[in-house]
Amino acid sequence: RPVAFELRPLVDEVGHAVGLSDESSPMFLNHVPPGLELDADPEHLFRALQNLIRNAAEAIGDGFGEVAVRAHASGAETVIEVC
Repeated sequence: RPVAFELRPLVDEVGHAVGLSDESSPMFLNHVPPGLELDADPEHLFRALQNLIRNAAEAIGDGFGEVAVRAHASGAETVIEVC
């Protein structure tokens, strides 16, 4: 069920669940602006982000690299990027 919630804390939660941080290898960077809200199902979005972030971290392996999440509002939509 869609509800309004702030995205940044959810992204932090996903990074933690995957075992990444700003001190891990690969490094996890949350560039979602504070206060950015969206209407979505937080549980479904959590699982989708978890899969994308985990896949990105596995592709990097134990070497140097980073997984970054960015987001911005674009009209009535919110664009989320996992890089």
